[in-house]
Amino acid sequence: ALARATHENLLAVYVMDLDGFKPVNDQHGHDVGDELLVAVARRLQGHLRQSDVIARLGGDEFVVMTGELQSTTQAHELGLKLLEAFSSPFALGGIQVQVGLTIGYAIAPIDSQDGAGLIKLADAAMYSGKQSGKFCVRRNTGDLALASAEDRQALLVPGDCIPGQSPSVPLHMRLRQLSTEPVPLPIAKVPPAMPKLRVSR
Repeated sequence: ALARATHENLLAVYVMDLDGFKPVNDQHGHDVGDELLVAVARRLQGHLRQSDVIARLGGDEFVVMTGELQSTTQAHELGLKLLEAFSSPFALGGIQVQVGLTIGYAIAPIDSQDGAGLIKLADAAMYSGKQSGKFCVRRNTGDLALASAEDRQALLVPGDCIPGQSPSVPLHMRLRQLSTEPVPLPIAKVPPAMPKLRVSR
């Protein structure tokens, strides 16, 4: 998919992290937390095309890859649509829970032409959004500094990650195959109660 990206046929990679997941996990238990993660993936999937790829990384972090975009505006509009999808609560059994979303993204071949570069840019944009108040969509064209693992952990662990799980998955593992094959991204650290979500309808 990345090899086919051109200025007329853009590809976008979105890194997204849930806002307020840990309080839900702490209040209602890990089973509800796992159920929420599955519901999040399904809600995201419902706003994507069949050709798009979504996968869950460690903790409460997801990544989406979408191609065949005609403009940078279209890429941003998709980010806004995914963000808007989290304005309503999730019904999990007999309870309703509310979580938000912070999204960072980068576009190939404009912002970067390789998978590792895209994920690093998108990750830094998401981190910047977390610093700025969360529940936002932010693109990184290269102007946002890349966050260190220590800085990211200091910001994300207190409110948005499963206890005992690091929010920092090695970047080279995230899009290892993106630059060569149009395949679903790897899933990392999936809780035992949660089916592996290689979601592509």
